[in-house]
Order: sequence, then structure tokens, then C-alpha cells
Amino acid sequence: MSRIGYSRLQVTAQLLRPPVFDPRKLSTTFLPGCTESGPLPPAPRRYTLTHNDLTGQLRLSIGSAYNRAQVSGWYTRLIRDEVLAEWRFESGGQASLHVHCHVSGEERWLAPPALRNYIFQREMPLVLDTVLYADRVLLSQLPCFQNAAVVVHLTSHIKELHTSMQWGQLSQRATWPSSSTSLGWGLARRHVC
Repeated sequence: MSRIGYSRLQVTAQLLRPPVFDPRKLSTTFLPGCTESGPLPPAPRRYTLTHNDLTGQLRLSIGSAYNRAQVSGWYTRLIRDEVLAEWRFESGGQASLHVHCHVSGEERWLAPPALRNYIFQREMPLVLDTVLYADRVLLSQLPCFQNAAVVVHLTSHIKELHTSMQWGQLSQRATWPSSSTSLGWGLARRHVC
């Protein structure tokens, strides 16, 4: 294989491989009324995650409400690649983490909705690793939350891409869907809630 062909293959493989979590690239902010250790649920606890495509830096805010200021910048409003998550509780007290991703709407992006859908799913392990690391103090106090179900909500104006899916248990990576290099994998493996 030629050098150019091999290099192209490496670039393609890198683009399809899920990013690895690096805590040195994470900046965590606890919003007023929230700390590493509380308040304890069922008080609201929400996560606002954004990133810089050029540097790979992750910015996570943890609070009782989403950090609207963090997602109101022109870049984030244009790209709409923020991830929002929140704890929800069933009537019996069972906790689940709900993750929300905006795949498409009436906006016009360079990346088509099917590609955005694939990217959000490919990067979901990074999202969950980020939450696990940033909220490790609180989660160590609540072992039952570590095994909570994760539900991913993909919002789209395209019916086939607008769905919710079970993603396994928060701290049990073996229960998470395995990654794939196919752009169509997310459409074929839906587990609708």
C-alpha cells in the first residue's frame, strides 16, 4: 500500500473511532447551589456539556438547571452540538440518567442529520465518561446511581432519527452499545423506550 493510501486509511479510522476521555481536557463548573457532593437527589441535577472541536477541550456545568449561558454563544447556537443530561426519578425512587442530543431541526448544517446522529452516538461513551468523572464524588455517595439506566434522546425533525434508546447502565461500560464504523448502525440498532 502506498504512503498516501495508508495515511488516508489512518485518517478515516481516526474519524470513525470514538474519542477517548482525557480528564486533563475537562473543565467542570458547579453552578450556584450545587457542589461536588450535593445537593443529593431527588433535588434536580442537570449537566450541560459543550466542547471545542479544534482543541478537544470539554466544558461541563453541573447545576439544578441547565447552563443556558454556556449554550447561548454564537458557535454553540450555530453548531448545536451541546449535550444536556438530567437525573429523573420514577415514583418508586428509581433513578435514570436522560441524555438529550439535538440531531436536526430546521437549521442547515454542513453535516447532514444522519451523520450528526452517528456522531452523537459514537461520542456517547465520551459523554458518559465525562459525567462519571466530573460527578465522581456525588456518585461515590450514591452507589445505586452508578448502576442507573441511561436513556439517550435524539431529537430530529426526521422521524427515523427522532428516538429514545436504552444505553445500558451508567458505570457498566459492558452494557453500553458497542461502537461501529458504519454510519447506518444507529438506524438499525434502535432500542426505543
